[in-house]
Parts: sequence; structure tokens; C-alpha cells
Amino acid sequence: MNLKHFVLVLLLLSSVTWAQSSSPHAKDTSSASAPTASTAGRAAAGETSSQSGPSLEETLTWIASKMDDDAKYQHRVVDIFEGYRYSLKSDGCEVTFVEHLDASGTRYDGVKWAYVKDSWETLSLWDVDRIGNNYPIGGVDLYTSGAQQVKVRTVKTDNTTNAQEASYRTNKVEILFGTPNVDNEDLAKRVAKAFEHAVALCRDRKPTSNEPF
Repeated sequence: MNLKHFVLVLLLLSSVTWAQSSSPHAKDTSSASAPTASTAGRAAAGETSSQSGPSLEETLTWIASKMDDDAKYQHRVVDIFEGYRYSLKSDGCEVTFVEHLDASGTRYDGVKWAYVKDSWETLSLWDVDRIGNNYPIGGVDLYTSGAQQVKVRTVKTDNTTNAQEASYRTNKVEILFGTPNVDNEDLAKRVAKAFEHAVALCRDRKPTSNEPF
């Protein structure tokens, strides 16, 4: 091969290399980036919808304010009157529903009677597995997954005897928002939705046991 032929070969090889590098189909991997640590962390965490929205403290504070203002119910049948008021106390996922009942009436023999009964119903929100509504009065019912997971303590005082105390367990808490001639169905639905959010947040906080059995 003479010098002229050698130079021609070099020029042909250079042209082929340049064409390959400038082709629009050539892959440029220099700008490709791997998933960042924060992205991988979020994916591993698997944040759920229950973790979005108001915090547990904000949710329970809102519920407590609505119960203080509107959780009450009055009922009268002939000479018997019952008036209920409700409030909420919370410590994280453990909540206590406080029910105050004023009742009065007249016995068949004309003797008037009256009593006051206070009840404290305590449960962990992660044990709630169903929330229902009590209409047309306007109310919210919370049911636990187990039959004995709501602890109840009552104190009843009337005008003839000393205070009577009792303790027992149940699986339901009832809150009434009804007042005479007032429809509180919308408020009851909003409070039920807030409880659903609080229960979802607390399910992530339920303690687990390391015991095998």
C-alpha cells in the first residue's frame, strides 16, 4: 500500500467515527441520574393516605370542640325528662368520652324523682373497626373489634340515696348531637369522618408484641 492509499483509508475511518458520534440515535447516558436517597426513602416508607391531612392532635381537638358545642340531646316522654351532654378527653390514641345525664320525672304515686349520672367510656382508637351514624337524631356510634374493649365507669347520684358507682366493659360508644327541632345529620357525618381519620392514624401506632404466642 502506497502513501496515497494509506491516507485515503485514514480519511474514510475518520468519517465513519464522526457519523456514529453525531447520529441522533446515539445514546447519551451522561445526563441519566440514579434515584436519590430521599426518593428511595419515600418509596420504602410507603406513605399511606391515612398519614395525610390534619394530625391526630388537630383532629381530636376539632372533634372535642364540636362535642363541647353541639353534643347534647334532650328527650321528654309524658312526665320523664332526660338531658344528655357529651365531651371528649384524649391522650394520644386513648380517648375518653364523658357523658352527663340529668333525668327527672314523677312516679305513678305522684312522688317526684331526679338523678344525675356521669359516665366515662375509655378506649384506644386503634381498636375501633366500625363507625356508624345514628339518624334522624344525629349521632355517631363507634364499635370496637372486641366485645370488651370499652371500659366504662358510671357514678349515679339521686335525691334519696348516696352515689352509686359501677364499672363494666362494652363494645360501643354512642354520641348524640340531637336537639329539639334541630337537624344535626350533617354535623354527625362530619364528626364521623373525623373519627375515621383519627382511627386510621392510630392504627399505624398500635403497639406490637414480640411474644411468639
